[in-house]
Amino acid sequence: MDKGDLRTVGKLLRRPGAVAPADGIPVVVRSVELSRNRSDPELLIHYSVAPLPDGLARQPLPTGDLTEYAEEVAQEVQAWAIEHVRRFRPLPPPDRDAIRRDLPSREQLWDRLLEEFTEVEVTPGGFRGVSRFDQHLTVVVTPEQWQEIVVDREIACRNDYGVDADSAGHGPSVAIGELDETLATMDDDETFVVVDRNDFVGSTRAELPPVRGTAQEREHAEFMAKLAEQRRRDPDARFGWFAYRGDQTDETDGAGRPHA
Repeated sequence: MDKGDLRTVGKLLRRPGAVAPADGIPVVVRSVELSRNRSDPELLIHYSVAPLPDGLARQPLPTGDLTEYAEEVAQEVQAWAIEHVRRFRPLPPPDRDAIRRDLPSREQLWDRLLEEFTEVEVTPGGFRGVSRFDQHLTVVVTPEQWQEIVVDREIACRNDYGVDADSAGHGPSVAIGELDETLATMDDDETFVVVDRNDFVGSTRAELPPVRGTAQEREHAEFMAKLAEQRRRDPDARFGWFAYRGDQTDETDGAGRPHA
């Protein structure tokens, strides 16, 4: 990055409103310079967020169009500034009642959760159903617990910042996504999903604390034992690791779940 490029980027970033406010405080870029680290050079952006102390953002150097680069840097500088501002001016405690009123009703959130499963049978304290990974599970969660999980994710979404930040209203979909991640990584002998510290966790029992399964651990131990035996029989053999079994062509196992 030569001096001309540096001046161009600095001019673009110093335009009024180039960087969006940080929690309501205007962000003004004061100067742009190159770091003195020649082995790993960076762009250093000094900005002000009056009346709070000034801040500093760091960004990799551009590899393409400078106008597009400056727009991307402006978004990143806002994220740096929000984090900086919140160190000096933490956000107030969230109003959970107000957030509940903003979200779909408890009944609507519950229906949305049940839609993630088939063959659903609601039971005291939860429900039974079949996941999209063909897992026959008992999910131990009440409508009230599920609502509070969604409220927690909604608060996180509203406090999120950055280029790929979630925003207000995304709490339900984020909660569903986290449940999906839990289901995708459950052990084969985990037939329960429980709520532990407001997070879904796979378990071999309905009671807390959860007890994680050992099927994958046993399968790995059996595999390593077979590998050791094969190496004992043929010390000169060559072994390789493959992403898929010979009868598979995609990245899922027989139940449709991701596999290593």
